[in-house]
Amino acid sequence: MSDNGHYVFCGDEWSRECMYFSRRTVLNSKLCSKKIISYLNKYLIEHKTFTCVQDYSRTQINGMCYNLQLINDIHKLNLSHSLCINLSVIAPFFHIHVLELKRKKDNFSKWNGFPERINLLENSTYKKDIADIKNFLTSKLCLNEFPDNLLDEIVTPDIFTEDIRKGEFTYFNAFFQREFDTR
Repeated sequence: MSDNGHYVFCGDEWSRECMYFSRRTVLNSKLCSKKIISYLNKYLIEHKTFTCVQDYSRTQINGMCYNLQLINDIHKLNLSHSLCINLSVIAPFFHIHVLELKRKKDNFSKWNGFPERINLLENSTYKKDIADIKNFLTSKLCLNEFPDNLLDEIVTPDIFTEDIRKGEFTYFNAFFQREFDTR
């Protein structure tokens, strides 16, 4: 944070030593994101619910996290569900949530509104998928799940960015991204 309260990330990516499949390995967010994509691609083959794996990370342009997603396109209902795995570049934290994106009836590739987090889907339809992925992230990659109850907490009322007003900067903004994001 600069002296005037404007948040600017200037740090290096985290790294930590971990046992990865019985081998001592140094992991960082970039390496973990590659291992997560590999895991998700295998998961996609084994679980026919999902359509594709996408990497919507913006780490090169001030992104605070890798945004990796398993997509379930539901053409009959004109919507997509994105099981989003956000991996922080600041600390070895991850967060998983499900976004629903309504699609135009006449053109599935077009959005009909903005993506919305749906907690109900996280606790029902995708509960087992989320548990499987969390298990991989914590046991194989030694990552820590960021507490859901802290996501919307204001870090301090004095921090702001060019698009987040003073008093609205949350832990989700600090460790992950500005908003819930999908394709």
